[in-house]
Amino acid sequence: MPHWPVAPARAAFVLLLVAVAVLTWTARPPAGPRVTLLEPPGVTAYARIDGDTAILPNGRRVTPAGRVLRTESYAWGLAISPDQTMAALVNADAVEIVPLSGRRPVTRIPPWGEKPDDSIGAGTYMGVAFAPDGRALYFGSADEGAIKRLQLDTGTIETVVDLDGGGYEDSFVGDFALSADGTRLYAVDQANFRLVTVDLARGAVVGSVRVGRHPFAVPLSPDGRFAWVSNVGMFEYPLLPGVTSDNRETAGLVFPPYGVPSREAEEGTVAEGLAVPGLGSPNDIDAMSVFAVDLAAGAVVRRVKTGYFVGVARENIRTVGGASPASVAVGRRAVYVANATNDTVSIIDAGTGEITGEITLAVPGLETLRGVLPFGLALDPDERRLYVACAGLNAVAVIDVAGRRVEGYVPAGWFASLVAVTGDGRGLVVSSAKGLGSGPNGGRGYVATERGLHPGDVMQGTLQVLPEPDAAALARGTARVVTNTYVARQVLDDAAAPVPPLPGQRQGVRGDSTLAELGMGVRVAGDDGAPGLARADVSPNHQALADRFAISDNFYCDSDQSNTGHRWVVGVYPNEWVEVNARSRIESRVFSRAPGRRNVAGSSATVLPEDYNEAGALWEHLDRHAVPFFNFGFGAEMPASIEDTLQRQTGIRMAVGYPLPKPLFDHSSRTYPTFNMAIPDQYRMDMFEQTLRELWLSGREAFPRLVTLVLPNDHLTKPHPEAGYPFRASYMADNDLALGRLIDDLSHSPWWKDMLVIVTEDDPQGGQDHVEAHRSVLMLIGPYVRRGYVSHTLASFGSLMRLIFTLLDLAPLNQFDATAALPLDAFTATPDLAPYTARSVDPRLFDPNAALKPFDRRFNWRGLAESPIMDDPEEMRRDYWHRR
Repeated sequence: MPHWPVAPARAAFVLLLVAVAVLTWTARPPAGPRVTLLEPPGVTAYARIDGDTAILPNGRRVTPAGRVLRTESYAWGLAISPDQTMAALVNADAVEIVPLSGRRPVTRIPPWGEKPDDSIGAGTYMGVAFAPDGRALYFGSADEGAIKRLQLDTGTIETVVDLDGGGYEDSFVGDFALSADGTRLYAVDQANFRLVTVDLARGAVVGSVRVGRHPFAVPLSPDGRFAWVSNVGMFEYPLLPGVTSDNRETAGLVFPPYGVPSREAEEGTVAEGLAVPGLGSPNDIDAMSVFAVDLAAGAVVRRVKTGYFVGVARENIRTVGGASPASVAVGRRAVYVANATNDTVSIIDAGTGEITGEITLAVPGLETLRGVLPFGLALDPDERRLYVACAGLNAVAVIDVAGRRVEGYVPAGWFASLVAVTGDGRGLVVSSAKGLGSGPNGGRGYVATERGLHPGDVMQGTLQVLPEPDAAALARGTARVVTNTYVARQVLDDAAAPVPPLPGQRQGVRGDSTLAELGMGVRVAGDDGAPGLARADVSPNHQALADRFAISDNFYCDSDQSNTGHRWVVGVYPNEWVEVNARSRIESRVFSRAPGRRNVAGSSATVLPEDYNEAGALWEHLDRHAVPFFNFGFGAEMPASIEDTLQRQTGIRMAVGYPLPKPLFDHSSRTYPTFNMAIPDQYRMDMFEQTLRELWLSGREAFPRLVTLVLPNDHLTKPHPEAGYPFRASYMADNDLALGRLIDDLSHSPWWKDMLVIVTEDDPQGGQDHVEAHRSVLMLIGPYVRRGYVSHTLASFGSLMRLIFTLLDLAPLNQFDATAALPLDAFTATPDLAPYTARSVDPRLFDPNAALKPFDRRFNWRGLAESPIMDDPEEMRRDYWHRR
C-alpha cells in the first residue's frame, strides 16, 4: 500500500482519532435462506454532486423537486416577502436575500469574503420577518440579545431593541413573529426561558412572560391574540453547590453525579462529597411542551405535553428521548406540532388546548424505526393541507388536514428544515440546510471559493420553488423519496461469513479511510519560525496497521464538526435542537442568572437529554438487550468544564450538574480521562491497561462484548516542548503510539481470536479531499479482516452502528443504521491470528517519559524496542500491489 505525503503546512492536522470500538462475537446460527438486505442507493458509488442531484455521504440520494437555488448552508430562519418575489434566510453569520425567480443572484449581507461588521451583530439564529410593506427586514443578533432591522433599499442596519434589562441579563434572541400590522414583535429569549413583547415604534420591551425550558418556535394565531411557544429543553441544569468562577478549577465534580433516568437524577444525590440537586421529572410540564400565551393578558393560558412521554412503551421499546416539539403551525381551529423525536404531528384544539389527534410520519418498510425528523411546518391559507419539512428523510410530507393522513412526499435536499406556502397557497418554498452536500474541498484542479475549505462552509444549502403538488406528483415524489432512502437486495445468509446478513432487517458496516493525512518520511514544520524536522515518521503504527489490515477509501462522516459528530458516532442522529445550536453562536455563561446559558453544549463530546432520540443511543440499545459493554472516556466530556493537567482522573472538572445516560454512567471508567489535550494518550493507555489487568485478565469479570475508547490527542494543539510536545505533530505521534499499544495489548489477549477493532474519527475538519469534504478515516482491524485490503463500499456512521449490531445480533436502532451499507468485502472466513507488536515513535517528535513525568509514570522504551519486528510495512506494500 502506498504512503500518502503530508503537506508541510498541514502536518498539524494529521488524524483526528476519536473512537476505538472493540467487539467480540460468538458462533452464529446455521445458514438460513435468502434474506432482504437494505442498503443506500449509492452503496457502490462515491459521494458526488451531479447538477441538482447528489449521492450524499451516507449513500442516500437527493433529487429536490422544482426550481433549485443555491444558498448558504445551515439556514435556520425563512421568510417570504409580502409581494412573494423574495425569500430571506438567516445563518449564523449572515442574512441572505434570495430572488425566487432565480433570474437574479442571491444577495448576502455581508458579501462572501468580508467579515461581518458591528451592524450585523453577534450572529443570527432563527428569527426573521419582512415588514408589512416589504421595505425592511427584522432579524436577531442572537447572542447579544438584540433585534436588528435591515432597510432593503439602502442596506443599512440598526438596532431596534436590546432584550436585556428589567431584571434580565444575557438574553438570547431565538425565533420571533411579527404582528400583522407590523407594530409588535414577539420573540423567545432562549436563555431566560421567556416570551418577550417588543413595541417596534418605541423600540422597547413592553412585556415578558415565563414559558418552558429553552423555547424554540413561536407562531401567532390567525387573529393575533395568542402566541404558541414550543419548548425543547428537558431540564434546568443546576450550578453545583460551592462552585464559583474563582474556585472552579478545584471545586465541582470530576465525573457526572448521576445517570438519566434514575431516582438520583430526579431527586438529587451526594457525589464526591457535594449535595447535588436533582433535575426533576423528564416529563415536567416545562419540558418538551407547547404553551399558549394570551398576548393581551401577558399570561400563559395553555400548557400542553405533545408526543410520547419519556419512559412510556412504544412498540418494542420504552422511549428514551422526549418529543422535542420543533415547530408549530397555528390555524383557526387547530394547532399542529411537529414532534421531531417521535416522527409525529400532534393536533391540538386551538380553543380548548386538548390534543385531538396525531399523525404518524413513516417510511414504508421502516415504520417501527425513527429518523424522519419532522422540523418546519407550514399550513396553507385555506387550512386544507399541512406541509412538514422532514429533515431526516430529505423530503416534505404533505398532510391532508381533514383526513388527518399523509398524502405523500415531495423530494427535497439534504436536511429539509424549513417550508413556506406562498400567499395564494399555490406554491411551496423549501429550504434544506445541507442541500446537496459539500463536494470536494481540495485536489487537482480544485478552485477555492470565498466560502473557505471547512466542509460546512464549502457545502451550500438549497432553496426549492415549486407548485403545490397534485396527486400524480405526490405519487411520483413518494416513490422517489423511498428509493432515494434505501434499496432492497436479496442475499444468501452464509454461515461461513464472519459478518453475515442475518434474518430480518439486520445491518452491517463499511468504512473509508484515505490516510491522506498520515505521513511517513514527511517534513514537520516548527512553530512560529522554530526549526522543524526535515524527515520524520509521524504515524508508524497507523501506517503499519493500515498496511496489514483493512481501510476504506469511501467512508464519510455524517457530521462536518465535532458537536454533531460526537452524537452520530454513538448512533444518535442530531435533532433540530442539536443541529441549529451546533451552527449558531451561543456563548456559555455558567454563572449567569439566565438558566439557559448553562446549557450550551458547544463542541463537548457528550449527549445530553435534550439530544436523545426516541430509542436512545448505542448505550441504551446495548442495555435493553443485556449486552455487556464498557466505556473508556467516550461521551463524558461535559459542557462548560475545566480541562487542564490538574484534571488527570477523568480529564474534566464540572461546575454544572449534567447527567450521563444511565447505561453509560454505570459502565464507564472513573480513571480514564475524556477529551483533554493536556493529558497524554500514553496516560490513557496506562489507565486502560490497568483496567485490562485488574478486571478482565485477572478473571474478576468476563471481557465485555463491546469496549469503546477515546484517544483524542491527534486533534493536535499548540506545541508544548516542556511537556514533551515540541511540535504540533508531536500530539499525533503520542496518539499513534497509543493506538499501537492498544492493538498490541488486544492482539496478545485471550480474546483476539474473536475480536474486531473499529478505528474512526467523529468529523472530517482540518483536511482537504478531492472526492467529498466529508470523506474520512476508517480502519478495520482483527483476525477476520482481509489483509492489506481497501474497501470501496460507501459507508457512514450508520454503517458502523450496523456492523456493531450485526456482530452482536441486535436489531437496528433507527432508520440511519437500518439502511446503511454493510462492508462484507472487508472480511474473510479464514482468520489470521498473528498478533501485532507496536512500533516505536520518533523520539525527536515525542518523548513519552517527558509527557508522563507530571503524572508520576514512566514509559518502558526498552520493552517496546526489544519486541520482535512483525509484518514489515514494505513487504506488505509489495504483497498488496502484487495481488492488485
